[in-house]
Amino acid sequence: MVIKKTNFRIPCIFRKITGLKCPGCGITDFFLYLFNLDAVSAFKCNIAMIIIFPVLVYILIIQNIKYITKNDSKFEFKYVKSGYILVFLLIIYTFIRNIFNF
Repeated sequence: MVIKKTNFRIPCIFRKITGLKCPGCGITDFFLYLFNLDAVSAFKCNIAMIIIFPVLVYILIIQNIKYITKNDSKFEFKYVKSGYILVFLLIIYTFIRNIFNF
């Protein structure tokens, strides 16, 4: 594991209090594996990132292009609605990951 090189972990307060994994558990490992170009191990750390990461990258790219070309920094409603959908999916993912323990 990549963490062994640094011995640094961000503690999850939700997990310490409840003993359950939050939607963000595994994201640090996800990015460390991704930076080492190990996509399979990265997605095993947090499966929800298969959907969320590409969507967030897409939204950020579109927003930056809009800002650069039109000098418009307002978020469009469709992206805000997408954010709500992603939060809803994360809540469902949290229930499923704790019920089936993955």
